Amino acid sequence: MKRASIKEQLSVGGQPTEDDLRALTSEGYAAVINLRRDGESSDPFDAAGEGQAATKAGLKYFHIPVNSTDPKREQVDAVRAAISEARGPVYVH
Repeated sequence: MKRASIKEQLSVGGQPTEDDLRALTSEGYAAVINLRRDGESSDPFDAAGEGQAATKAGLKYFHIPVNSTDPKREQVDAVRAAISEARGPVYVH
């Protein structure tokens, strides 16, 4: 999984696998924020499946589906709230 650090507590990147989620936990990440909409063709599992895998790996999980060409203010606010609630490093994809 490719990723980039935005700041100390925030990284962004591609769709994580179950192994990637476990690695994020071992690296000290507290949460994953999934911005993908269910049904995207390259999505390896649905949001519920990713949520289960993230929780099993010890991460908080937030699914905030966003249309990348038309993000809404309430979605931005939801991402900010999730980052605050995480209380640790967050991975966003």
